[in-house]
Amino acid sequence: MSEDELEKLVEKNMAMQTVDMELGLQVAEKIREIADRENVEFAIAGGLAMHLYGFERATKDVDFLADKRLSLKVKKYLTFGGERYEIRIGQRAIEVDWIYVAINTKRSITRH
Repeated sequence: MSEDELEKLVEKNMAMQTVDMELGLQVAEKIREIADRENVEFAIAGGLAMHLYGFERATKDVDFLADKRLSLKVKKYLTFGGERYEIRIGQRAIEVDWIYVAINTKRSITRH
């Protein structure tokens, strides 16, 4: 990577808005309402889960694990299995990665 490319990447990343715990929880609440209506179980994952356990980590989206899809408009299909949605909180559009897990995996995640 050239010095110019590195500089552009750093500028791009510095301009990126992150999702703090308060905003992430607002997204999670909207997702919970939708998932409840559609009878879909899910678990919070990724950066928001790290925040909830007391670890600070910058994140640009909110991740969830689930065994079923939601009826939201798909923004992108994830290459590792899942979909990306967008949830609006005020003026912000927050990306939500909805990651599919197998039933056995879901049971071991939600059992604790």
